[in-house]
Amino acid sequence: MNYEIRIASTDEMELVHQTMMLAFEEYRGRLHPPSGALSENTETILNKISEHGGGALLIWSGDKPVGSAQYFFRESFLYVGRLSVIPEARGRGLGKAIMKHFEKLAAQLRYSEIRLGVRLSLPENLRFYRKLGYEIAEEHEYPERTDGWYIMSKQVGSEHGMISKDNAEHYVWGNDCDGWRLVDEETVSIIHERMPPGTSEQRHYHARAGQFFFVLFGTLDIEIEGTVHTLSAHQGMRVQPGAVHQVMNRSAEPVEFMVYSQPNSRGDRTLA
Repeated sequence: MNYEIRIASTDEMELVHQTMMLAFEEYRGRLHPPSGALSENTETILNKISEHGGGALLIWSGDKPVGSAQYFFRESFLYVGRLSVIPEARGRGLGKAIMKHFEKLAAQLRYSEIRLGVRLSLPENLRFYRKLGYEIAEEHEYPERTDGWYIMSKQVGSEHGMISKDNAEHYVWGNDCDGWRLVDEETVSIIHERMPPGTSEQRHYHARAGQFFFVLFGTLDIEIEGTVHTLSAHQGMRVQPGAVHQVMNRSAEPVEFMVYSQPNSRGDRTLA
């Protein structure tokens, strides 16, 4: 699934509400007290944003919204709520991608911490956030004493923090190919990519960015200006700016490789 995460406009808040309702419907009748998400509407979402400051994200697959989340500004941290992925889009890493997007947003806004709430009766959600590095900071109980919730926290934006596939921004492209953005700066990007057997990208070129492909394991075919080169594990090849190229996995096994771009190739891609 190809997807795009972007900030929702005021006119798109109804879509934010619709995706949230589709995602939270599974909790109807399951939680006591009920989830507050099921009683919200577009107006209440807008009122929360107006009162606290913040906004919402929409996740698009083509022209269809498949997820959303809300965020609010606090004095010392960014608060994330109502993380939502519609049922048919689950299992593809969108929840993780949304949280990685928030971590980048928090760093850009000079917040060093993200907080969020998790119901005690939803251990699968607790495991999800723990896997992303969030830790329990507070525990609360509802007045009915039928349930409670954790406030979970993660420090973000560390200039010298360790980067790996587990905490890097993940995205899906092409036919179930994966990418992990290990470094994403204006002057350079480093991406770890995985391509299943029989997949390929579209032929294209970068006007400004030069690239270097380095295979970690498997076999990668790369066509550059009409000539196909086959790279095996621990072999690499440069692609100069302006050169039309295409990577392909023609083998029967997955291939994983690194792509180094200088400067960053975001927004610098033309189909050929």
